[in-house]
Amino acid sequence: MKKQLSFLSCILSATLVLAIFAGCQQSKPDAPRPNDSAGSANSSETQGTGYKDEIIFAPKLDFLSMDVQNNVSNLTKSVYFWVYNTLVELDVATQEVVPALAVSWSQVSDTVWEFKLRNGVTFHNGAGFTAEDVKFTYEMGFENSSSKSRLDTVQSVEVVDEYTVQIILKQTDMDFLYKLTDQALSILSHEAYETMPKEEAVQMGTGSYKYEEWKQGEYVSVIANDNFWGEKPKTRRIVVRNIPEAAARLIALQTGEVDIIQGPNSTDLNYIAEDPNLKLEQYPSSTIRYIDMNMTSSPFDNQLVRQAVAYGTNREEFIAAVYLGNAASVLNVMHPDNPFFHDVAGYSYDPEKAKELLAQAGYPDGFSATMITTQAANDVSICTLFQAQMSKIGIQIEIQSMESAAFNKAIAPGGTYQIMISGYSGYTFGPDSALRTPFHSSGRLNYGNVKDDYIDKTLDEAVSINDVVQRQKIYAELEEYITNLASFYPVAVEMTDLGMNKDVEGMGLPNGAILDFRTIYIPQ
Repeated sequence: MKKQLSFLSCILSATLVLAIFAGCQQSKPDAPRPNDSAGSANSSETQGTGYKDEIIFAPKLDFLSMDVQNNVSNLTKSVYFWVYNTLVELDVATQEVVPALAVSWSQVSDTVWEFKLRNGVTFHNGAGFTAEDVKFTYEMGFENSSSKSRLDTVQSVEVVDEYTVQIILKQTDMDFLYKLTDQALSILSHEAYETMPKEEAVQMGTGSYKYEEWKQGEYVSVIANDNFWGEKPKTRRIVVRNIPEAAARLIALQTGEVDIIQGPNSTDLNYIAEDPNLKLEQYPSSTIRYIDMNMTSSPFDNQLVRQAVAYGTNREEFIAAVYLGNAASVLNVMHPDNPFFHDVAGYSYDPEKAKELLAQAGYPDGFSATMITTQAANDVSICTLFQAQMSKIGIQIEIQSMESAAFNKAIAPGGTYQIMISGYSGYTFGPDSALRTPFHSSGRLNYGNVKDDYIDKTLDEAVSINDVVQRQKIYAELEEYITNLASFYPVAVEMTDLGMNKDVEGMGLPNGAILDFRTIYIPQ
């Protein structure tokens, strides 16, 4: 078993000490196949290339939309990563921003960034890539849901010449380059939008793969772009096939119907690891599972109560019982892969300390509260364990399970719920986004209703500081402060688990949940 981990270099040494369950027996699902096009062979192998022609991937969620500026699904964004390019990308191994469609950039002033663009790039419709396409894409992005938040500090986009563009900001934003790595800001073809229907124009990227066929609910296929400006793909076609059930995905992998699966059941990881024809790849995802306490709802408006809950919570029990060891403990409110992550002491399990704090807060006999959750199995399991843990310190928890729509409405900023379980992903866009989104008073995911002048002031100041060392110091202090506030209790960093044909090679390190299949191949 190969492990590609950054902060988790040793955490998974015992991951696969799992209970052995009898394998599920299901009928073999039919494998849909896209229509052959672009001159590709009918066989799954192409003669003379040395590589398997087609790789079939079965993720845990379905591909949702080709509308790159209006989609938040991480699986769908993975496909975007293969089909389109942004101006810059994040090198996951170094956490540095590196060139993509922009070959270089400079900060002309505090609020003006200039980008030199790559020459000789063509879109999938044959149109040449220029600065006009950058201006067109970002101006369209001002109005669209997923891209709009990444462009919130942009005042205007100005074309300097055919291959130079300037982006003028409303205020200094030192996280700006991180934001430009979001797939929602993939560059689109202005010419395509002028000459094609919108539903076709949005498909025209500059990436190493281009769309071939999409049958909603069944599969989406992409095919190699022979005119790609960078390293040419070794695999002619990638098919992303929808198999909703984890057990069925595993069977498809074992029988060779698919080459890669995402999200097998935790109890099945050992089958993959021990199968001589397969291999298990595990990566830390971008998601921190956390328990949130509403700071505007009594008694969680009392910091001592929140700290008591934190000391009374045993995250290691969650990791062992719910994730079967297939997750990593995290104490900080920031994801460990963020380059501005700082080690904090956090809260260890100490039920006696929890009882002392409850008494100081005026609740020596505890209290009752309601915890809300979606119907997701892991979240319900965490709530059930949390309920048992809280009873040991005198807090009686009633669990209320909701449909996703009702849950999302209940936890929206300004909500009146008391306590809940959810997941947060946002480390890839710099330290400001990682902390502003859930903790700034205006943060769009401020579900805990945090209203703190120090947090707001510090975030607003830190994002404009050019000195990296100074920024690191400020964010470290802020991470300590927010941890002490204890509204957001991090449970674990969840894992991205991929089962693969043992011969799969060339996969790039994922960027959280964004999977990089651009250079993937199976030798023949």
